[in-house]
Amino acid sequence: MEPGLKLTKEDDSSEVDATEYRKVIGCLRYLTHTRPDLAYSVGYVSRYMQSPRASHYQAVKYILRYIKGTTDLGIHYKKGGSNMLLGFSDSSFAVDLDDGKGTTGVVFYFNDGPVAWISQKQSTVALSSCEAELMAANSAACQGVWLRGLLAEMTGRKEEPVMIKVDSQSATALIKNPGFRSTVATQPSISRPLVASTGSRGQLSSSMVGWGAEFVKVLLGTHSTKTEPS
Repeated sequence: MEPGLKLTKEDDSSEVDATEYRKVIGCLRYLTHTRPDLAYSVGYVSRYMQSPRASHYQAVKYILRYIKGTTDLGIHYKKGGSNMLLGFSDSSFAVDLDDGKGTTGVVFYFNDGPVAWISQKQSTVALSSCEAELMAANSAACQGVWLRGLLAEMTGRKEEPVMIKVDSQSATALIKNPGFRSTVATQPSISRPLVASTGSRGQLSSSMVGWGAEFVKVLLGTHSTKTEPS
């Protein structure tokens, strides 16, 4: 999708054929299973299937042109790469023009390649960027626990803690230190107990983001894929 593009349901451009719009979106959603770089853009234009406008369809066409110019892209898993699951979580705060909700971005790597990713609008409105980061960390925790069990079942290995790197110092402090107190910690929508409890049971461990976090920005639409449509 065009970098920096902001869409809204309250658009004054002309209406387009909703059936055709949904048909194209359905095809694009299949591609997101093997093209994580499309996850944010396709998810974003999927929000307007009820009453699509010309501006929404223009964004869809941009995605199609991008795909045409990137047919050689794919996921590469390195021989001898790391056989440990490593997750990254990040969020964007209050970016939706219609309801003020943020976006969750999560990606898990195995053998130095992405094996699972999430790019979705958050279910509730966060009151701060820290709260948005905790929502993203919670989504990562759920995904990490499931992947941990799946990997153990497939390989017969003992289940080991999954490292999740969170792009927020305050969110990391809330997860690691149950005694930490802040205004954010009192919000009812905060999901810190789930993230913290999985860590206390040895299922997950968390830390601040270090290397390798650049791709999760693509899942938030805040980092360009640096490939122009042909």
